[in-house]
Amino acid sequence: MKIRIKVKHLVYILGLLTVLVIAFNVGALPSHKLAEAEQGAVQAESKEQVLNKIDTAKPDNKLKLIEEYMLKESDTVLAHAYEAYIGSSGSMFSGSMELRTKPAFSLKDKVPYLEQYVKDGRSDQNVGKAAELLAYFYEGSEQWEEASQILADALKKLHFTEYSYARQELIFMKAKLAADQKKYGELVRLCEELTQGNKNPTNLDLNIRISNLLAQYAIAEGKVPEELKRIQAEMKKQKELNEGDQRAVQLQMDQLQMIEDRLKKMDSIGLEGMTDVSGTITKSDGEPVAYAGVFLRRQDDLYHSIRENEPYQTMTNEKGEYSFKGVVPGSYKLSLGLDLNQISGWTWPVSGDADWIDLRGQQSLVQDVVFQPLMKLKSPVNEAVVKGKKLTFEWEPVAGAAYYNLNLGLKLQGGSSSRSIMQGIHSSRIEIAAEELYYEMSGISSSSNGSEEEKLDPLSLLGYANTDNQFMWSVEAYTANGELLTRSDGYRLGNDLTGQLPFFYLKERTMTDADRALLAGHMEDADAKYKAAFRRNPEDAHSLKMMFTLLEGKLMLMHGEDANTEAKMAIEEEQIGLLNQLVKLHPTADYYSRLADYYQKQENWNEYNRYYALAGSLSRITDTSYTDATHAIALMKQGKWDGAENYFEQSLENDKSHRFVGVYMALGLYRGGSLDQAIQAAAKYPDRMMYNNPVHWEDLLLEMKSESKDVIDYNRMLREKIGLYIQGKNQELLQWQPSAGTHDTAMKKFIDALLMVG
Repeated sequence: MKIRIKVKHLVYILGLLTVLVIAFNVGALPSHKLAEAEQGAVQAESKEQVLNKIDTAKPDNKLKLIEEYMLKESDTVLAHAYEAYIGSSGSMFSGSMELRTKPAFSLKDKVPYLEQYVKDGRSDQNVGKAAELLAYFYEGSEQWEEASQILADALKKLHFTEYSYARQELIFMKAKLAADQKKYGELVRLCEELTQGNKNPTNLDLNIRISNLLAQYAIAEGKVPEELKRIQAEMKKQKELNEGDQRAVQLQMDQLQMIEDRLKKMDSIGLEGMTDVSGTITKSDGEPVAYAGVFLRRQDDLYHSIRENEPYQTMTNEKGEYSFKGVVPGSYKLSLGLDLNQISGWTWPVSGDADWIDLRGQQSLVQDVVFQPLMKLKSPVNEAVVKGKKLTFEWEPVAGAAYYNLNLGLKLQGGSSSRSIMQGIHSSRIEIAAEELYYEMSGISSSSNGSEEEKLDPLSLLGYANTDNQFMWSVEAYTANGELLTRSDGYRLGNDLTGQLPFFYLKERTMTDADRALLAGHMEDADAKYKAAFRRNPEDAHSLKMMFTLLEGKLMLMHGEDANTEAKMAIEEEQIGLLNQLVKLHPTADYYSRLADYYQKQENWNEYNRYYALAGSLSRITDTSYTDATHAIALMKQGKWDGAENYFEQSLENDKSHRFVGVYMALGLYRGGSLDQAIQAAAKYPDRMMYNNPVHWEDLLLEMKSESKDVIDYNRMLREKIGLYIQGKNQELLQWQPSAGTHDTAMKKFIDALLMVG
């Protein structure tokens, strides 16, 4: 099923209220009953009972039980081995989220049984799987000889042809261990063995993993030029082999390109530019998070889930320690792989735009992670039904918290969504009028199955005015300087943690016939009913808001080739007419912001400035970094240069993604600033937005500086192109192509990147 969600005014929290995901996927079980059922399932066959069953079984049956409880659902690839993957760029839960019927075993629990399995098990892929898991355990404990020996023992058991893939994975694990120990002679030998044994020349995945290991060797041994030639030859060969199937291999080719780029960078800066990164993963009570996956992820990799061929992956040891040796300069973030029992009741307080690891040639860097207990909620919880005019949100205060942010979510047909509705709350209790929630813009989602027509999700359209829908909420605690302390949303397993689940129903209002028609999927009928109700009662703000929302849904479905049609423009004009009426009946910051956006596009600056001020006067959001930047653009287009620069700088200081740094630099260049000044700004405010292809402004500007040498009118031409951007002449800029032999190729890339900002 394909799902599209309009998110311009919507804040999504990936992995929000994780227990909610489980509740929605298993059907009708209420969430708190689900948690009790899950705990009961574990108690039905406890860890101790299973271990006793294995210990007392006859030899053949013992091996079958080890397979069943410790190997059947295990994955030996770190990128797939854990139940949860968390990081500041998002969270992901793998495998089935249904109720557990078996106890979960940690890797340490499994070790003696896996050792026995490798020793006594029959010759099959499960022996290889057990050996790989043990090798990770030994590696985390720095028991290198034990790790190598267990892999060798397993290889002896596996036939060369019958279990070629399992053997390949074991040999690769041996090569990885050799690289980690800097035994480069053995590493090269094992990589040659893997390459020669690879019967499928188009198996790019294996080639990429080998290339990552050899790149590590080349950098450490000063053999980068030789490895660059090998990578380039490999890329050429793969293009020829896969000429008719380029789409299928493009992802892997991109990975090879990243390895090549990494080698080129190291060839230019030398071995001394590499950094050792290490740290400890613990809980705030001092307990180490042992045998967790640790992934040091490059900025270019953050827009997709973790892949097994990413270069920096390891596992914590029993003390929760991890380390990466010789990391190439660049910007990185940590992600962790965990089993649910490791994260249950805890959170890693990290926010999306913070906690970057910037490596600029320093010898070493320490990055520790400390989990904090999830916040405890008081009300509304456990599917409470709220019927009063006011809704009271209350939670346990957090020591050291200066303020809290409140998020509200709702169930959708394909999951859930959430947005921040109030920030900067200075107490652990806040009252909100129920009516205020009805007019929140909850975002719109749509879905389609295969060739079916794309349909709007009525739950997203009616939003918080739906008395039948289940809502959820969460809260975050911050220090006075904006550091996230902890949050309430996360995974909770067991009765001791699931007593106060953040679900509730809001039944203060009575739904109308139009609302019921909408929920039944009869969009046109609902629209007609809302219009009739508004004609009967011009004070009916709810019907007016729903008329606006249904138009928003129509716009959402008009994507692709229909994106710039006259019909779309007509709908937008109709929406603005409705909004102008709606703000008279029920003004909100969101409605005023939409009007400001519209008049900014129209360059009607009097109306824009008026609605921008009105939106700010009603806003309950303290993080204004996005609106500061968009206002800076509006001031820039009005020719108010000083004000624009001030707002840009204010935004860049508060928005750690620095998504508008390109426009800030362009304005500086337009006003006579030098490329060197722009390069300094790019280094200070690196672009951290989650693009498929992140913009590396500093590298681009350095390329422009090199390009501008001996070109007398380079700055004049650059200022001319930026002037067209400020005037909104985007089509003219898109059509501009540098003439053959001219010196403005990098300038063209800069302008094209500028057009994508926002």
